[in-house]
Amino acid sequence: MDEFNIVRLTILSVSFLIGFIGIGIGMATELIQLIVPSLIVVILCVIDIGVLLKTIKLELK
Repeated sequence: MDEFNIVRLTILSVSFLIGFIGIGIGMATELIQLIVPSLIVVILCVIDIGVLLKTIKLELK
């Protein structure tokens, strides 16, 4: 596993957390325009993390 993947995983994790916090704030203040983009960010991060973990798994074999 090279540094690029570690950096990418870190950035994705941070983005995921920011998106999750955005959803929380959106739900608390009932701002739909904050919930939707945050949800998209979270979904994209989940997909990307899944792809990255598959790549890492293949590298380890």
